[in-house]
Amino acid sequence: NTKILIQYNVIGFGVLVLAFFILQSRAARWSQTLMARLNQLPVWTFAVWVLVSLYFAIELGPQGVPNFIYAGF
Repeated sequence: NTKILIQYNVIGFGVLVLAFFILQSRAARWSQTLMARLNQLPVWTFAVWVLVSLYFAIELGPQGVPNFIYAGF
């Protein structure tokens, strides 16, 4: 059973690496397309988009300030 599990893990890892390289090669085109579309937006629409993005980043981020990692040493 362990041998089968390891084989599935190796296959899964290979699929993830392959997917990464495929997506990475397309990421440059996607970012250029996104930037071209964002540059076509009116200024007020872009400002609203940025504010909504910041709102979601703040709301979905961690609450409070974490302790200093080396405070216990």
